[in-house]
Amino acid sequence: MRGGSKGGSALFLLLFMVLVFGAGVAAGTAFIAPAKLSIPQEQIIGLMRGGVRDQQEVQVVGDCSGDPPQSVPRTERAVVFADGTSMRVIIFGSPTACE
Repeated sequence: MRGGSKGGSALFLLLFMVLVFGAGVAAGTAFIAPAKLSIPQEQIIGLMRGGVRDQQEVQVVGDCSGDPPQSVPRTERAVVFADGTSMRVIIFGSPTACE
């Protein structure tokens, strides 16, 4: 008879559940806009940095330039963590024709 430990099987079960949960979150967020995908990452990093102190999100449409004239929209997210560190994420959209 094999005498395995209960702690090892519990650890395996916990890791399996975390993997399944992570896959579900990844599948669920695959259809969300890219700017919103950074929010869970910010919260996880915030756990290691003492929490999130401030968040800002700005949507900017670039100026019309080039030939033919096109503008490139972008979303800028800035996060300040409780320990004073900050993170900025910039996500560029597809170029659109200027009217």
